Amino acid sequence: MFFLKDEERTVTLHPSFFGPNIQEYIRTQLFHDVEGQIFGDYFTIGVMDQIQISDGKVIPGSGFAEYTVHYRAVVWKPFKGEVV
Repeated sequence: MFFLKDEERTVTLHPSFFGPNIQEYIRTQLFHDVEGQIFGDYFTIGVMDQIQISDGKVIPGSGFAEYTVHYRAVVWKPFKGEVV
């Protein structure tokens, strides 16, 4: 059965992506990390939209930045006896 689920994920970006298009890089990294993956007992089909992207936090010692992204995704959770 398909569901629309609110999710949260931490996206880590390399310093070379810092700049005016950082929001686009975060979206691209989110799509790459999440779509088509199995998380627990459901399969993520696609990301519908990003609800909120937090301010970045620089990771000490590496220069990378972490962003928390809240998004909605279409997921598929198979149930026992479900005909596909």
